[in-house]
Amino acid sequence: MKGKEQGYTDKNFSQESILFYIQMLKDYVQREDVYPKVLPITENITNIFFYGIMGKGKEELDI
Repeated sequence: MKGKEQGYTDKNFSQESILFYIQMLKDYVQREDVYPKVLPITENITNIFFYGIMGKGKEELDI
């Protein structure tokens, strides 16, 4: 995968595990009881998704 080669995704993560994580997150966020809680923190959730809790910041990725 091009993202792995360029360092955007961890080389240790399989494509299957990444897709599973995305589907799991999508399914959870769309639950009626969760959606109102997520809405005010959408930007934070998006940043955690793309950069991780301790991952590289936008500045370090050179994008």
